[in-house]
Amino acid sequence: MAVIQLRNPGVTMADAMAATTREDYELKFNLANQVQRYKNADPLEEIVRRSLERGRDQEPSDRRMTIRDVAREIAVIEPIAHNQAERNVEDMRLAVLRKKEPASELGRASNMRDWVAREGTMSALTDRLADVTSGHITIRYEPGASALDRLTAVADGINLELARQRTTPAPTITPPVRDVDRGDIER
Repeated sequence: MAVIQLRNPGVTMADAMAATTREDYELKFNLANQVQRYKNADPLEEIVRRSLERGRDQEPSDRRMTIRDVAREIAVIEPIAHNQAERNVEDMRLAVLRKKEPASELGRASNMRDWVAREGTMSALTDRLADVTSGHITIRYEPGASALDRLTAVADGINLELARQRTTPAPTITPPVRDVDRGDIER
């Protein structure tokens, strides 16, 4: 997919239909079919990242991240997670049609796709992230997890930190009280 986009950027079926020779038509038609087939596939960077992370750490752990690092993480994984959610729904739809999975799994995948479209967007998550006053959030990090799982982990971390803020009372600062002698004032 990356090679096709590098060598023939933006190739579409319209390009194939506009071809003047049969060889050019067949080439562009095949390339456009490949692009269409793999449009929801993970980019090469995501595949390499998951592969490298699986080799490093095997145990899930909690990571404390700054707001800035979390915003960068959201910017990187949100579009990939959106594509993964779409692909999961399509894969599950086909599995249900082939009677390999129950219909409830299609509902679960559809709910996840809808969540990503509503609450898992860059703007929705960064708006909620702006409400975090501590400057950090804790995320459950699982090596080799998909971008969709990482996005839900980020959202869970934001929710946890916001809940922690609500339950922890804000410190109130009371000024020191000084005794003032008012004996010289007559009533």
